[in-house]
Amino acid sequence: MTVTEGERGDRTRSIRKFLYYTLLTIVYLLKGIVLILTLLIMLGEKGLKRLKV
Repeated sequence: MTVTEGERGDRTRSIRKFLYYTLLTIVYLLKGIVLILTLLIMLGEKGLKRLKV
């Protein structure tokens, strides 16, 4: 009984850790995408201004 409960606890702990890390990676990916998009928009605006001038 005690062994199975311990294993179950370890499994839930590993699942929680896995979910936590997946959430972290998703957040970092979203931050990266936002940064890239902002850079592209800034570069695009500069390019448009140069084309107009």
